Formats: sequence, C-alpha cells, structure tokens
Amino acid sequence: MADYHFLNQFLPYKHYHGVEHNNSTVITLGPAELIMSEGLYKELLGISCHELFHTWNIKSIRPAEMQPYDYSRENYFRTCFIAEGITTYYGEYLLARCHVHTPAQYFEELNTVLRKHYDDAGGENLSLADASMDLWLDGYKLGVPDRKVSVYHKGALAALILDLTLRQLSGHARSLDDVMRRLYDEFGKTGIGYTEADYIRIVNEVAGRDMRTYFDKFIYGTDPLTEPLNKVLHTVGCQLLVAENASASEGTFGFRTVVKNERTEVTAIWPNSPAAAALTVDDEIVAVNGRRVDMNLQSLFNNAAPSYEVTVFRQNRLLTVSLAAMPGISFGQKYAVDQLETADAAQQEGFRNWLGWEF
Repeated sequence: MADYHFLNQFLPYKHYHGVEHNNSTVITLGPAELIMSEGLYKELLGISCHELFHTWNIKSIRPAEMQPYDYSRENYFRTCFIAEGITTYYGEYLLARCHVHTPAQYFEELNTVLRKHYDDAGGENLSLADASMDLWLDGYKLGVPDRKVSVYHKGALAALILDLTLRQLSGHARSLDDVMRRLYDEFGKTGIGYTEADYIRIVNEVAGRDMRTYFDKFIYGTDPLTEPLNKVLHTVGCQLLVAENASASEGTFGFRTVVKNERTEVTAIWPNSPAAAALTVDDEIVAVNGRRVDMNLQSLFNNAAPSYEVTVFRQNRLLTVSLAAMPGISFGQKYAVDQLETADAAQQEGFRNWLGWEF
C-alpha cells in the first residue's frame, strides 16, 4: 500500500461514524464548527486511529467467515470482539503510546468506555462471542433492554485485560502486540481467514500457557470485569476507582429519568431493582410522597426513608406505587482508571513498558 487517505466529512449537525476501507477511511463528524474544540478533536483523533488500525485488523486479518466476503447474504461471525474490540482498545491506547495523548487523557477515554460498558445490565446476560453474532441482527440499535453487550466497549476492556496479563506473564517481553503480529503474519499476509481456534492457539502460544480461563470467563462467559481489571491495572501502577452513584433514583431505586417539556419521564429501569417492580419505561412521575415533582426529583428522594409513595401517569391513568429502598441492585457504581498515588519499582517499570510514559 503506497498511501492511505482520510476522507473526512464534517457535517453541520451532531454525528459520529467511521468506515474502514483497504487504503482509506470515510469519517463523518459534526457539528463542523466544533471540530477544533477539545472534545470533538479528541473524537477525531480517536476514530482516525481506530480506522487506521482496521487496515490490519479486519481488512487484512480477516475471519474465515469473511474470506471471501459473500455480498449476497449476511456474514455471521463470532470474533467481532477481535475485529472491533481489540481495534477499539488500540484506537485510544496507541495515541497515548505515541505521545499524542498524555496518560491522563488516555484514562479519560478509557473511563468513557467503562461508563458505557456499565451503563446497563447487558454484560450480565450476553457473552462477547454471542454479541458478535448479534451485530447482524440489530447493529447499533439498543435491542432488547439489558440483553445486549457492546463488542466495542466490553471487547476493548477484555483486550486491555489480555494485554496486561500477557505483559505480566512475560515480564513485558510479550504483549497483545505479539498476538496481532502473529495474526498478521499467518493470516493477513497470506489471505487465509482465521478461526476462533486459531486466535485461541496464538494467544496461548504468546502467553506460554493455557489461557482457557480468560476465554471461558470474558469471551464465552459473562463474568464481571471489575476485579480482574483492577488486578491487572495494579501490575502497571494503576487502579480501578469505584464511586457510588450520587443519584438516588438511579443508585437506590434503579431508574433513570429525563425531563421533557417539564415532564419527568422514566427512560430506563435496572433489572430486579425496586423500580422494576413498580415502574415502567415512559411513566411520567408527578409526585413523591404527595409532593409535586418539578425539577426536584433527587431532593425528594434524599431523606433516606425506607420507602416512598410515587405518583405517576401511566398511559393516561393516575397511579400511586410504593418504592422500597434497596441499594446494590441498581444503576450503581461509577468506575474510573487512574494511577496509584505510590507505586513500587516493578509497577513503575510496567507503566513505562505499557504506556511509554514515565510514571
């Protein structure tokens, strides 16, 4: 490939999308007048790095199900956690490694991935491999509530766990870089499609051990990522910070709202939460314990009472339901990655090897 072209379309309205091609990418972002603002410019850098990485990971290193690609039908495959998850990881990580972003800026982007992953209960109910298959069914749409997991967000976090695990096992002599190089040598250069078994084999060979537990838990299972993420982050002098949700409606009762035309409407409900037994999506909340809701919902819930009487309009019917406080089953903690305040020599060296920055 002699050259690579970024075909950027900056639109007058809010938009975010990118598509990879063999030697180019088409990126659409907006609104155009904000393209040089810090927020949208960081989006431009991130999506540009993401799509460029696709030149290797999906345009060259291709799943067996897409080799050759059949344009007459859907091409189902279970390895989108490789094609998109690993690419999402590298799309932001490489910007830090090549010093375009500082570690703090990288952690901000990683925190966005964490927020989106923990934003619903989908990760408790669908594996990454199964989610890869589902992309052909509903694409980027929300789908069935709390029954979908993002191959982009959870895939990136699973890739982070794998990268730091490989580094820990080898004293940073090997990493996810070596997995991708092996995939490129064996499949990208040859035009042969890789299978799930091929990927597992290469990961095992790079690790120098059987990585079955990793795959069973995080690729084919629904084990939570919190503890393993925190554990591997500590090897490079970082940590996963956890903060309680300050919103009473979300953190204690398990429902989210939006205010539309001065109406407070329920937009999402956490499975098995107190709200799940009493409220439905689109309920208009009009009163709490007899007091009118008027941009004051959180303050009405903030007296730590064991239960509340909530009055709602549901399909034009006025109802009063009881909400009992039950912390723990709700839109719960907020997660963020940051450096440890103090790190030993091995952790500091791990940080340098991983991110390419001094601790």
